[in-house]
Amino acid sequence: MAGPCEAIDSPSILNRRYFAHIFKGGKRMSKHRLVIGMAVLMWVASATVTLAAPSIQSAVTLGRMHSDMVEAIEEGLAYMIMNDKGEKQDFENKIITFDKLAQKFILEAGLNQANAADLKKEFDHIIQKKGALLQAFHTAFARMEGGQIRMDETLGALEDAIDDFTGKFGPFSKKYFRQTAANLPDKSHEKAVMTLFAMHHDILECIEESFGYLLLGDAEEVEDFSEKLADFREKAREFSAAEYLSKPENAAKRSLFNDMMQSIDGMETAARKMFAGYKSQGAIPMDDVAAYEKTVDALTAKYEKLLDQVMLEL
Repeated sequence: MAGPCEAIDSPSILNRRYFAHIFKGGKRMSKHRLVIGMAVLMWVASATVTLAAPSIQSAVTLGRMHSDMVEAIEEGLAYMIMNDKGEKQDFENKIITFDKLAQKFILEAGLNQANAADLKKEFDHIIQKKGALLQAFHTAFARMEGGQIRMDETLGALEDAIDDFTGKFGPFSKKYFRQTAANLPDKSHEKAVMTLFAMHHDILECIEESFGYLLLGDAEEVEDFSEKLADFREKAREFSAAEYLSKPENAAKRSLFNDMMQSIDGMETAARKMFAGYKSQGAIPMDDVAAYEKTVDALTAKYEKLLDQVMLEL
């Protein structure tokens, strides 16, 4: 019986132990980008950051930077799993977008101001970690493409680079957004945004667990998928009952929310079919995977539309 990696003709150099470490090691990465806010909920803050020029726009730019890098990491890993050149190109495109947004953030946050020296130094350190991460990916790509059989050392270095980058960028982004959000005048609006970000986090993990099951063949991944989906639905109930969404002027957002919840149901149905196909066939059911990805894309589009509408009012 073919293992999950062999079933999609992925390079033999990628072993299950590595993927288990990536998917179960706490640094969870999504195949699909849900715009804005990944950094807001994922890591615990460390040192204090003082804002140079508090601005919701700069916080949004920072959130988009984080989302782009999370997707870049996922695209890079997907390339090594599936040997799909499109994934590699998507990885490179996301890195380019991140770099452009980084320059935008420097201007919006006033990091070149004299009173922002400490914040600029911390941000520059993040950019250095991003450079090391990019180099680690390119090294892994080159060795994979060259047909090298043993990649343990290379993959270990890549994992360390991912951890180093996310370990710096996550806390920085979370603190920056939290301090910016403290200046919002409408607290019900602020709570709605934060609840949407929490929903974002749960649905990202749902998607990750679903792909983790296909990569690892571990039934625990399906259980984790179900748990995260239950968490998402609980937060969705909280969002639905919130003061913000109950306001008459937010009726259009209520409609967007209802559309998103229908997409959640479709995604779950497709995921369950994909899981069943994998279990019965002992190999990844690619047709089911393609159908599942379409439901994830539909969910992503509706989530982004709702979040964009809410963020427009900030």
